[in-house]
Amino acid sequence: MPSKMPKVELIKETKVLVAHQDQSLCSKIASMLDDLGYNVIGKCCSRESLKELAIEKCATLIVTGIHYDDGMVVDTLLELAQREPVPAIIIAKQVDLDDVEKAMEDHVMGYLIDPVDNKDLETTCYLVLRRFQQFQELREENKELKEALLARKKIERAKGIVMKKYQISEEDAYLRIRNAATKQRIKMIEVADIIIDAID
Repeated sequence: MPSKMPKVELIKETKVLVAHQDQSLCSKIASMLDDLGYNVIGKCCSRESLKELAIEKCATLIVTGIHYDDGMVVDTLLELAQREPVPAIIIAKQVDLDDVEKAMEDHVMGYLIDPVDNKDLETTCYLVLRRFQQFQELREENKELKEALLARKKIERAKGIVMKKYQISEEDAYLRIRNAATKQRIKMIEVADIIIDAID
């Protein structure tokens, strides 16, 4: 989901899986989402079906109840998140708020109290999708920063090896690594890996 996607396009592109133990509530929520323009890709009434459908149909938003006959939904959402993070919204009764708070700590990005009205559903879904985009952007930035830090450490180590081997300055060692990368049309990190591997 690109971060600057217009609201209408974001809604149309979102593949929503609706799951709830109460079949009539599940159908009602699916219908409401459909009316809002969301692409409802499936409905189900069990955690196992939720997991299977989310994977099979590549859900990009899950709207689900919290309690099922076979346990709470949080574990299922966590399992799905290990494969590929998917934003989730819990629909709960007022008495379930303690469980909802626990779910919010683990993975869920929003919740609605039953009975759900159209406006609350519309607002919550949209805000959760935008929040999830920000979360994904931060994850990507974090990954890039880690990769850059690792590359820098390796290049520094390779520079040290070259400095020691050829008795040259840090700047000259850097230039040798950079020139080797340019000549071979590869990244400096790859040259650094070759230098480090040669002495390990």
